[in-house]
Amino acid sequence: MSVEGKQESIGSYSETFPHPYDLLVEMFGLENSIKFAKAFGGSYLYVPKYDCLIRESRNDQIFREFDGTNCKQLAKKYGLTENWIREIVNKKRRRLTHVGNSSQ
Repeated sequence: MSVEGKQESIGSYSETFPHPYDLLVEMFGLENSIKFAKAFGGSYLYVPKYDCLIRESRNDQIFREFDGTNCKQLAKKYGLTENWIREIVNKKRRRLTHVGNSSQ
């Protein structure tokens, strides 16, 4: 039976899925939820928190915006401490220096 066929037979039950499966159907739709269940059903799947997903991108942005005088502004903008802003910038600098030195 195709996903579409299952959707027709399951569709009337979509409002009765137990939590958190009801959220899955609500967020991604029944068809995508069925595809997800087929692909990952029965397996352990870790879903990272949002801030973990965006951390590296955020840190890259902080590094690009940092000009040496705006640490306080960046800390406020990103909800971090000034020390953490400096740590992010210093780590990025060390990585760039290491990459630059290893290619010579």
